Amino acid sequence: MKKWNTRLVSLLVLLALLPFAALPALAADGPFRVGETYYGTLEEAAAAVSAGGVITLARDAMLAERDGWVCLSEDKAYTFDLDGKTLTAGTYYSSALYIDAGEVTIRNGSIVSLSDTSAILVDGGSVILGELSVRTGGRTFQKAVSVSAGFLSILSGEYIGGEDAVFCGGGEAVIAAGHFVAEYDGLGDGCLVTDGGAITLAPGSKADPLNWLNGADEVTVTAANTEDGGCEKHHHHGAFFGRVLCFLREAWQFLQRLVCGIPIPA
Repeated sequence: MKKWNTRLVSLLVLLALLPFAALPALAADGPFRVGETYYGTLEEAAAAVSAGGVITLARDAMLAERDGWVCLSEDKAYTFDLDGKTLTAGTYYSSALYIDAGEVTIRNGSIVSLSDTSAILVDGGSVILGELSVRTGGRTFQKAVSVSAGFLSILSGEYIGGEDAVFCGGGEAVIAAGHFVAEYDGLGDGCLVTDGGAITLAPGSKADPLNWLNGADEVTVTAANTEDGGCEKHHHHGAFFGRVLCFLREAWQFLQRLVCGIPIPA
């Protein structure tokens, strides 16, 4: 009898502890972290982050499927750091990320869009993209990034769309470096397309091929100081203009890294 009582007590203690043991697995912490606080939606995290702060993607995540937008409309400067992880987002009728205010830097990870429109839509404010892989889900008319208003700066990364990689129907986009692909050849006007907006290269950057704007279906843009010879080439020739150009290129690269929080080489 004592043996059964002991087993019964042990069983009751185990049952009493089960809910507490399961807490970590059942925790409601969302995938978006600001400081030490986790949020279930990116909109909540954007509202909570302070000016100059960082939202970190704590794990691979899929935004809730709904016929609506994931709107980033906070009028402040902040960074969304994917921390090497993947954000899968968007529904058939909506863009994955819609940004219409503030100064938003998105960096260091992957965005996969299931939308039939754009993975990222810039409709105002200023947006900086760097160290990203942005890929659409394979539908015909998808665009990796669209700009209808505001300012977009692409510092690096790979951007693959269906009809276009980057489409600028308004506002302005400046590209310092990156690889751009329109997967459905012949359906659009190329992978970097303007129709009312403007796409330009950052000072000193180079695009290959020559018909990179409203033409080629695959384009590689190279930052100035990574080209063959780089600054050493200018110093070797000893031209004053070459030295000035080299200085401007290095200053631009420094600003790119400073804005994106990329470690600056010693």
